Amino acid sequence: MRVAHLDLTDPESVTAAWEGPLHALVNNAGVMACPEKYTEQGWEWQFATNHLGHFALTTGLHGTSAAAGAARVVVVSSTGHQQSPVVFDDVNFAFRPYDPWLAYGQAKTAGVLFAVEATRRWARASSTAGLGWVSLPRSMRT
Repeated sequence: MRVAHLDLTDPESVTAAWEGPLHALVNNAGVMACPEKYTEQGWEWQFATNHLGHFALTTGLHGTSAAAGAARVVVVSSTGHQQSPVVFDDVNFAFRPYDPWLAYGQAKTAGVLFAVEATRRWARASSTAGLGWVSLPRSMRT
């Protein structure tokens, strides 16, 4: 097992972690309901952390992982994805008021969509993606 330190909001950090092959990748790191903040590249913090970083890491490792055969990707989500669709025209809240829960929901929805599409695209390459569902504690539910 190899554990790598990386900053999911920093594309250079994610790229530096691209070493393969991997037999399993669990995209579990994330942040939740943060105050409004943006990465150096201008992305909303939760979207960058909870989706873009995982997307870059997973797609970057896909080639070598698929070559190893039977690679498995798990995208951990939560019921928070029900809070918001991905607003493709405004993922960074430039044209609407920032809401930390909508930002969280949008990022989690992006992860769900990614897992579904990765499964569809990679099924023939012996590399599959799956959703790992996480239930929020009662104290965090609205």
